[in-house]
Amino acid sequence: MNDRQRPLVEMAWFSALCDDDYEFLGVPDPLLASTFEHCRNIVLTADRYGFDNVLLPSGYQLGIDNTAFCAAMAPMTTLRMLLAVRCGELVVPQLARQLATLDQLSGGRAAWNVVTSFDAFTGQNFRRGGFLDHSQRYERAQEMIEAVRTLWDSWDGADPLADKASGRFLSRPDAGAFTIRSSQFDITGRFPVPRSPQGRPVILQAGVSPQGRGFAARSSDAIFSPYGRLPEAAEFYRDVKARAVAHGATFAAPALLGDDDGPGPFAVIDDHGALLAVYERKGGGVKPSVVLAPQEST
Repeated sequence: MNDRQRPLVEMAWFSALCDDDYEFLGVPDPLLASTFEHCRNIVLTADRYGFDNVLLPSGYQLGIDNTAFCAAMAPMTTLRMLLAVRCGELVVPQLARQLATLDQLSGGRAAWNVVTSFDAFTGQNFRRGGFLDHSQRYERAQEMIEAVRTLWDSWDGADPLADKASGRFLSRPDAGAFTIRSSQFDITGRFPVPRSPQGRPVILQAGVSPQGRGFAARSSDAIFSPYGRLPEAAEFYRDVKARAVAHGATFAAPALLGDDDGPGPFAVIDDHGALLAVYERKGGGVKPSVVLAPQEST
């Protein structure tokens, strides 16, 4: 798809999988509980009204498992599905396999929203020895992303041959083999899922603290942000971009803010002057480098 065919802004909604849909904010309503029918209808309505993405959250309230829900919705919608997964909920081979399988099922429309979590409840339930402190959570998340990517990259696009004439199914006998040794993980095995249509799922993160920004800039394809005012949003963009460059990312020369015809990045601003998204041109296409979720003024 060329630059002029892409939408200027990619819009996203969320499906209330965690019993977090309210008519009156914070007041539980049994009629809006997270049944499959209710959450399915949210996604289908978002698709019908022109949204591009849907966030599938992860929580500990009663509700629907977002992985199973994503698999069920894949043939029903054309939306890209952003799957939130807390680091620690799943072991690495299972997580890598589930995300790669969802990417296959959806034809390359799966994305992983990496959630490091901040509460003791998460630490007590998903980490032996109790709560991980702030720095250790990012350390574990970083190593988890690297481990999952190692499994995804254990397959090359040319590995599956399925050549009946020669009787060869794989181009190399060690396709999918992996060994990972790190401070957080010690695993070895054979990854069973070949590359998906987009190569691997897109990775998103929402780091705001200095350590979180560094983690997101190093590991993410796109970054969520809560800033809705232009000065804070612009500072955030400059900061995470500088951090990404420090980790080897390359960007085109900057263009004028709001100019989508220039050779470099362009920004999308709402009618209140709030920065909604910043796009970078990469490889002949246009991809969001920072996706911002504006918050209401107080």
